[in-house]
Amino acid sequence: MSGDWQKRANRVHGGYSRYIDGGTGNIIWQWINGSVVDTLKGKQITFTFQFRPAAIPPNASYYMEADIWYYDSVGLRVICGNRVYYNQTIWHTATVTANLPASTHTAVQLSIYGRPEFTGWIDNTTVTTHS
Repeated sequence: MSGDWQKRANRVHGGYSRYIDGGTGNIIWQWINGSVVDTLKGKQITFTFQFRPAAIPPNASYYMEADIWYYDSVGLRVICGNRVYYNQTIWHTATVTANLPASTHTAVQLSIYGRPEFTGWIDNTTVTTHS
């Protein structure tokens, strides 16, 4: 994400999109901990984001996905959303849903994952809880 300073951003849903320049793997992630995790224990959560590639990739193996990572009594668990393959420079949506057990420990990570090199915009990230 270096080189993003003072770049003009596209507006989506009233906000500014985050421009990513060539990220591979876990492009953006956010750890949620403390009392927020206590609130999420035993519930189903859905993490969603939108992305728009800056260019059409040369082959169909380019994708983005939403992931939820959490620790429970067994150790690290990673729930991967469906891979969203893209071949157009339009907005796409990636999503993942996980049932967080009551034994979820101190942290939950929401992750935006891309392969092999993503250049474009990310926007409209949301987390929804379900009882």
